[in-house]
Amino acid sequence: MPASTYSVTFTGRVQDIGFRDLVEKEAQTLGIRGIVYNRGRDRVQVLCQGIGESVQELVEGVEKKAPNLDADVGDIEMQEIAADVPDLPTFTKVQSETLGDIGRKLDDGVDVLRSLDEGQGELVEGQRELVEGQREMIDVLKERL
Repeated sequence: MPASTYSVTFTGRVQDIGFRDLVEKEAQTLGIRGIVYNRGRDRVQVLCQGIGESVQELVEGVEKKAPNLDADVGDIEMQEIAADVPDLPTFTKVQSETLGDIGRKLDDGVDVLRSLDEGQGELVEGQRELVEGQREMIDVLKERL
């Protein structure tokens, strides 16, 4: 049975957790050729070639193992591409360090820093109270000695 070309889109919490690595490993194990890459903020796209059953096995295997990565796959779309696509030589993960992806990661980092900054005020106040308590203990000890 000849290989066909498929487009598979995983939507949900599928980025920054090793999801593309999982797809790549599963595809290579099944002998599927193609690429996997991030697409937008919450999607991972797969363009692959294989027999329909093996591509379905890829989707099922990824869906089964995704929770181990703390992934939350909300939707999966799989469709055969009728266009004449040249044979893909192997399966590989495309690096996602595009400007848009870098910007998204920086925005996420800024949000984390802001949350740390908000909690820092409480930490400083707690440290002040601790130091004040230590001073009081020192004063009590001095009086007893």
